[in-house]
Amino acid sequence: ESREYPLLKKGNLDAFFREKCLTKNKENRRLKVTGDVEARICAIACSEPPQGASRWTMQAIADELIRLEVVDYITDITVCGVMKKTKSSRGL
Repeated sequence: ESREYPLLKKGNLDAFFREKCLTKNKENRRLKVTGDVEARICAIACSEPPQGASRWTMQAIADELIRLEVVDYITDITVCGVMKKTKSSRGL
């Protein structure tokens, strides 16, 4: 029996849905940031910035990943976490 069902049996719907959302968010995060995605983030960060920009921003890297169809959706905060993890912050 799942640990979520006791929450339902107690009538605690808020806790049940909060647990479901947390679980879903953790699963999504794990699926998005694979080694390939991390490598692409680092490659983009080390490449020439977009025309008209002096450097890559976290949002610009996220947008580029989506444009290149590496991921369907990723946030600048996720990109920032990867950059901190890899310590590849070349001027960012």
